[in-house]
Amino acid sequence: MKLALLFPIAGLALVATPAVADTMNLGYACRVSSNTSATSTNDFNTGGAGVCSDGVSYVATKSLVCSFKNATTLPGWAGTAVYLTIFTGGPFPDFWDIGTGGCRSGAVYSPQTIVDAGPNCTNPFPVGPNAQTDETSISVDRLNGRVRIASLHYVTDTTSVADLPPPTSSGGYLASNILIAPTGADICSGCDAPVCIELAEVHYFSLTEERIIMAPELRINLSWNGGLVPNCLFETPAKNSTWGRIKALYR
Repeated sequence: MKLALLFPIAGLALVATPAVADTMNLGYACRVSSNTSATSTNDFNTGGAGVCSDGVSYVATKSLVCSFKNATTLPGWAGTAVYLTIFTGGPFPDFWDIGTGGCRSGAVYSPQTIVDAGPNCTNPFPVGPNAQTDETSISVDRLNGRVRIASLHYVTDTTSVADLPPPTSSGGYLASNILIAPTGADICSGCDAPVCIELAEVHYFSLTEERIIMAPELRINLSWNGGLVPNCLFETPAKNSTWGRIKALYR
C-alpha cells in the first residue's frame, strides 16, 4: 500500500538533524561488546584463492547487520536508511559487479522484511504481511573499485507508528540487513579478493523528523578475505538528507 494513501505529508515541518549522541555498528552478526573482536562478527574468509568458486565452499548468504542506538526517544518512528560502501581496491572483481548489467546483478540486496539477528538486537519493525518494505539502490564505480549501497526501510502503515525509545538490548536496534548471496560465485571471478565493507551512515526518521548518525560505537567496517587496510578508508558522508526520498514516499 502506498504511503500517500495513509499519511499526507503536506504542511509538516520537516527537520533533519545530526544525532550527536547516537551511535551505529556493522557486523556479520549483531555487534555487542562481548563479540566485537570475534572473527564471525568482523571477518569472512571464502576459503582462499579459487576455493570459493568451487560450488561448495561459499554457498550460504551472508548478512551485513546494520544497527544503531538512539540516546533519546523519537516520537512516531517510521523507518531507517543505511549507507554502505564496499571497497575492493586494485582491479575491480566481477564478483562485486552487482549493479544492473553486472556479472552478479542483484546478488547484494536488502529484503523487504528485516531478519532478526539474534537476541542482542531488537527488531523495531512491525511484523505481518506487507507491514514493512525496502527500497535499495546500488551504484558501482568500477574505475575506483567502490560499490555504494543505499537502503531505505520503512513501515507501510503510518497510521499506527510507535515511538522509538532508547534500546534496552545490548546491540541496539536493527536498522537493516544487507544480504550477500552466493549467486553467480562460480562464474564471476574475484570472490576471493580482499574487500572491506564500511557503514557510512544510518538515518532514522519519524513523519516529521530525520536523525543522522555518523559516529561508530564499536566498529563500522568488516573484512572480506582480510581486506581492511589499505582498502578500507573512511568514506565521505552521504551529506544528502534522506528526506528527499521520504517526502516522495509520503506524497
